Amino acid sequence: MNQEKLNFTVWVFNKPNDENVSFAYNSVKQEGIMRFGWGSYDLNQLQNGKFEGFTTDQKLSWKKTNFLLQIKPGDWIVQVSVPSYGKCIAAKVIEPYSFNNLSAEGDFGHGFKLDKKSIVEFNRNDPNVLPIISRRLKLQGHYWRIYYKIEFLQSIENVI
Repeated sequence: MNQEKLNFTVWVFNKPNDENVSFAYNSVKQEGIMRFGWGSYDLNQLQNGKFEGFTTDQKLSWKKTNFLLQIKPGDWIVQVSVPSYGKCIAAKVIEPYSFNNLSAEGDFGHGFKLDKKSIVEFNRNDPNVLPIISRRLKLQGHYWRIYYKIEFLQSIENVI
């Protein structure tokens, strides 16, 4: 496969808490925005601040979410157990991190605009999902990465 086509990262977001699964799912399907919930602070503002002056809440939010600033257009994000257990929703990012504190869900203001044509829903245990990818879609923290890019793309292609 062309090395240029592999110039992306696959990010996996943990399942939102139960009361926010529908919000996260609808945000992807209706707005084309993948959301991540943890703290209600804009990372663009926090990264320019003085860490010594942060509140305890701001420090925790920064610690749990600053990885979001690494996600770039062309990367893929997969959210596990959305819309339901065992299912995943994935899409390609087209704009870098943004924050919308008008979110009705409070701490789900972190977001990424998606290529709506790339949105795909699938069961992580579907036989069309390669085993190495299926295993990497089991919960492993609040976020993690998949390094098997060719296998990831093949799995996405297989389930479309």
